[in-house]
Amino acid sequence: MNRIFFIFNLVLVCLISSQTLCFATTNSQISPDVLFEQGSTAVKARDYKKGLVLFLKAREQGLDTVSLSYNIGVCAYKLGDYDQARMAFLEVSRESGMAALAYYNLGLIGMKEHDQAAARSWFDKTIATTTDAKLKNMAGMGLDRLISQAKPSWFGFASLGGGYDDNVKIVADTATMASSGTGDSFSELLAIARGPLFSPDSHFNLQLNGYYRNYFNENDYDYSSFGLKFFHKGKILSWQSEIGADYSYSFLAAKQYARIPSGFVELRKEFSTRTFFRTRYTFSYIDMLAMNNDLLSGTRNRWQLEAGRKWGRNRASFEYILELNDRDNPDESPTRDALKFKISIKPAQNTTLNVSAGYRQSCYEISGAADRDDELALASLRLAYNVTRDWLVGAEYNYENNQSSDASFEYTRNIVLLNVTRNF
Repeated sequence: MNRIFFIFNLVLVCLISSQTLCFATTNSQISPDVLFEQGSTAVKARDYKKGLVLFLKAREQGLDTVSLSYNIGVCAYKLGDYDQARMAFLEVSRESGMAALAYYNLGLIGMKEHDQAAARSWFDKTIATTTDAKLKNMAGMGLDRLISQAKPSWFGFASLGGGYDDNVKIVADTATMASSGTGDSFSELLAIARGPLFSPDSHFNLQLNGYYRNYFNENDYDYSSFGLKFFHKGKILSWQSEIGADYSYSFLAAKQYARIPSGFVELRKEFSTRTFFRTRYTFSYIDMLAMNNDLLSGTRNRWQLEAGRKWGRNRASFEYILELNDRDNPDESPTRDALKFKISIKPAQNTTLNVSAGYRQSCYEISGAADRDDELALASLRLAYNVTRDWLVGAEYNYENNQSSDASFEYTRNIVLLNVTRNF
């Protein structure tokens, strides 16, 4: 009986061994190209585990192509093996024709590993490398997701600069005074800080800002202001919202000039095509503190509508503004319509170019005299270069041309500015 059992087991082992040998021999006889095709078929069926096994066998048998490395990276990424996926995509990035796509996938890996700095760097590199509009747009969407996923925290910047104004005028737009007709050099300081109150997850936010411009000779036009804004960030239906109030206090020639409390509501939405829409309403009470400007006190209603589109790290938009004033002096209560076009592009790495052009019409109903109409053309150009992530230098040019039915209010103005900015 024992002898029969031993012979049976021996025969069974031989059968199993022969089947295993047959399978191994059959598998080794499959060409790497066929293994690659089988792996591709598995991936199409979303069987990434089987696909990865077949791709790795194809590599073991001598297949060494960019497509193979890319598919290994895709399968490893889908299976959550980010180390293997990273190695594969780094291999792909050595091929210039596939580099941008590899950078994009490396950015996705950075997002999965919650390494925002790495993800941002790879997405930026994708945009800088590719000429494919779709891939550029996908990388831009990745950057948008990084921003939306980031924990809210305090941020801001401080900017110090200087320049020349060839027709000095009051910086604030609360007054309707004519320009001085005199040119002068100036220095300028701007600082803004903004962030959540109480905790990083709070929907309540605070913003602090300060601005100072000092003219070297025309000191009657030295201007400074300080502001405080409190607002709630949330959602109304599918729209992002900001609802709050702000308060600003300003000085002209070192004397009290104006204080302006305001309330505002803003709604904005970005669509899947990366087009966006923003609307904002602001109600302000303007309290002019200077004795010779007290009749300019009153209310101001302002509506803003903006629509635009993003592509890669670039964006462009059109904005319409309607402003209704009700000042203590009816002659100084303009109704204003304005249009503005803005575009921001990155022509080179670490470089940003901002261009804007606008038109504003102001209508004054003058009691006992002909009404006054002003047409103001505006244009600006700013080029900024990031020396490091936190430091940048910029050069800016601003142009104004105001045509008026009252010739005493006509002027042109050119301003050049150089500044250094520190982000924090």
